[in-house]
Amino acid sequence: MRYLSINKKINGMNIKNSKLEKLLTKPITIGPNSTLVKVREALLKNKVKRLVVIDKKSQ
Repeated sequence: MRYLSINKKINGMNIKNSKLEKLLTKPITIGPNSTLVKVREALLKNKVKRLVVIDKKSQ
């Protein structure tokens, strides 16, 4: 599986009911100016260790 595309790897994995499924289907995002309090709340609420930072200017 080392040289397969990301999509082929994901399709070959069983991601049902996993954190990976949640991340791939609807990533948890924050803005670059989010406060640490908001970041902590998002991490705890969603039981994740990382968040995606989205800058609206670069979209």
